[in-house]
Amino acid sequence: MHIEPSLQSVIDSHVKTSLATFGRNKDEQVMQKTALVAFAGLGLARAVLQNGETTWVKTDRLKELETSPTAPVDLSKVMTPVAEGAGEPKLTGSLKLLIEDVIATARERDPETAWNFDGILLWLAEQGLATVGPINGDEWIWRADPTLIDCYKMGKKGNRGIGIVKKPKIRMDETLEAATEPMVKLLEVQHGTKLDHAAKRLGTISMLLCEEITGDAIAYKDNKGRLAWKASEKLQLALIGGASEAEGSLAAD
Repeated sequence: MHIEPSLQSVIDSHVKTSLATFGRNKDEQVMQKTALVAFAGLGLARAVLQNGETTWVKTDRLKELETSPTAPVDLSKVMTPVAEGAGEPKLTGSLKLLIEDVIATARERDPETAWNFDGILLWLAEQGLATVGPINGDEWIWRADPTLIDCYKMGKKGNRGIGIVKKPKIRMDETLEAATEPMVKLLEVQHGTKLDHAAKRLGTISMLLCEEITGDAIAYKDNKGRLAWKASEKLQLALIGGASEAEGSLAAD
């Protein structure tokens, strides 16, 4: 793997700042890798093939940011969890489960290679299948792109991975389905047309990923090792509260 000099210079600047502040006494190579993963997840760096070698280069988005009068890119929120010794950045439950499954599948097929979490996350970011962004103001979290959920199948040995012919079913409990379906219908209203199966499927996945971030949905592996979601206690209580208010209004009428 090679990093073009202009991008390396930007990364070096961020790493230098990190090591002097929140990343004191941390390994410089670890912080270099973390910075590259962060740049990829933010859409600021991409991998291209040059002379048969993978090279990381600046994206147009980064070039625009460098010439704009806005504040410089701040990677501290993305890199701090690693600097504080958490071992890995903060991820949504579905992305964490998927990466663990990718590693397990890769080890089955190639046990000689040292597959690792950061390497898979970097590869997913390179493909645009994982991104990082802010939630709750100061907190940053990595999340799967809907297309990753759409095309990656988890499950038993020999029948999982990206590009499986039959796409995986989107599994969720009845409570979550009841909460998600109206939001997908709202998408149709906003588009002014009925969504086809593929668009509705991606819309449903997008809603589930949003509900993960808000704490309304919890991703887990079912008893067959497949990705699924269930309503959180927070959502269940909110739905119970909403139903009670509706009953109270009807009684008052």
